[in-house]
Amino acid sequence: MGLGPIRSCLWFPPESELRLQAETSTVVAQLRGLAQWAGHEGRVVTAAGRLRMADVRELVDVLGTGDRTEGVRSSNDLPRLGLLVEWAKKARLVRVAKPAVRGGKGPAGTRRPASVVAARLRHVFRAAAGPDRCAQRLAR
Repeated sequence: MGLGPIRSCLWFPPESELRLQAETSTVVAQLRGLAQWAGHEGRVVTAAGRLRMADVRELVDVLGTGDRTEGVRSSNDLPRLGLLVEWAKKARLVRVAKPAVRGGKGPAGTRRPASVVAARLRHVFRAAAGPDRCAQRLAR
């Protein structure tokens, strides 16, 4: 008995339910906050393209990630903030163009509705868990 074609390992609720969930999602609020914080003018990054530590400390407080910043020398050492930044880049909510990180382009700028942020994030996860990867996991 075959499994038939596999489209995605991930299941997402209908669009109407997604919109409602997006309005109360902590992650969506944090991603929106990150894009708004970066803004169109941008925030300076290091030569390596990372956030400066002063900005990292501010972001941890503003976004409420819970990362501990004491004794940290690089933004790479903050797992929650680092994950949010990577998701925001993949979802094109922010972009790093040295010497700055900026809010993503688009008609709504950095004031995107939560449902748009959630839809972009959903697209990132679907792409990351493409059919080939799902089939490989199920075949094990």
